[in-house]
Amino acid sequence: MDNATCPDALADEAFAMIRDYYDADTDGAAAVTKQHMETWCQQSEQHRLAMEQASEEWHLMGALSQVAERPPYTHKAEASWLAQWLTPVRLMQAGSAFAVILMLAILVPSFWNTDATTGSANIASSQANRQQDLNYQTRLQSVYGEIVTRTLPDGSTVSLNWDSEVAVNFSAGQRSLTLIRGEAYFEVAHDTSRPFIVSAGQARARAVGTAFNVRADSGKTRIAVTEGTVAVTGSSRSTTLVNASEKVAVTDGQTGAVSPSANLQATAWQQGSMIFDGQPLADVLDEINRYTQYQIDTRFLPNPEAPVSATYFISRTDEAVRSLMQLFNLRADMRNGIDGPRLVLRARLGR
Repeated sequence: MDNATCPDALADEAFAMIRDYYDADTDGAAAVTKQHMETWCQQSEQHRLAMEQASEEWHLMGALSQVAERPPYTHKAEASWLAQWLTPVRLMQAGSAFAVILMLAILVPSFWNTDATTGSANIASSQANRQQDLNYQTRLQSVYGEIVTRTLPDGSTVSLNWDSEVAVNFSAGQRSLTLIRGEAYFEVAHDTSRPFIVSAGQARARAVGTAFNVRADSGKTRIAVTEGTVAVTGSSRSTTLVNASEKVAVTDGQTGAVSPSANLQATAWQQGSMIFDGQPLADVLDEINRYTQYQIDTRFLPNPEAPVSATYFISRTDEAVRSLMQLFNLRADMRNGIDGPRLVLRARLGR
């Protein structure tokens, strides 16, 4: 197919030239690229329009990147400084293909060191550790842009996603934790005498020796088990058993049905990525929104239930937004809302 009849290919080609221009190492290289861009635009009206739209897109992505590079803060509503650079920007970009970025990383967990010498010294050390984790209380927090992993006195580990907080309260009878906000992954040290209980909203997850992920949203708690079995209880007294590679959601105290869960997808945030496998577009954008310092407004999406299968970097949310706009023929307007900058997504206007 000729490029003149393929605006998607033209748009990608124009954007690549703009990127090369700004990435040029020398003034000479930049001048050569600029001349190539000018010659390219003279080929047809479609070429010129593609370059114009790619330029608008580049500047929008630059604005989003400026937001992401600001000093981190705990809550998005605190970003009053953002209003100074906000100018409505209209983006029109057609596209039908986007790059799926797949990242493989190795997570090296920290383990509580229980190795000792042998004999009586080992016994004494074990008793001291046991005494230490009785009546243990602390709070673990992470700020925006930070993942925190901590090892507890019993040998369990807690990993916190961005802007999350967990309260820890150990006693002789149980190990109790409360996810105050955000998302956390728990690797539980086996101890049948003291269950490991995580509370979040109206949900309660009980485990002995297992690993599971808990995410708290407004009125909803999502629990995904990667190892062992977790007993989940909502506002009623009924208990639902969730096994490895399964997940369940508790919404307003009501426990939903157990469904399959991909372990890699549930814990992708620990490797700095987001993995989607057929999730609705609106849900995907909501997930991306967790890692931006602007609000993504999905109220005007033409097809919010459209399925998305892709993997994106958490640190490069602007690229994720761009690829989705290409795929679903969306345009964006950046506006200044009550809670800070707002990126409004709508159907792309016809040419």
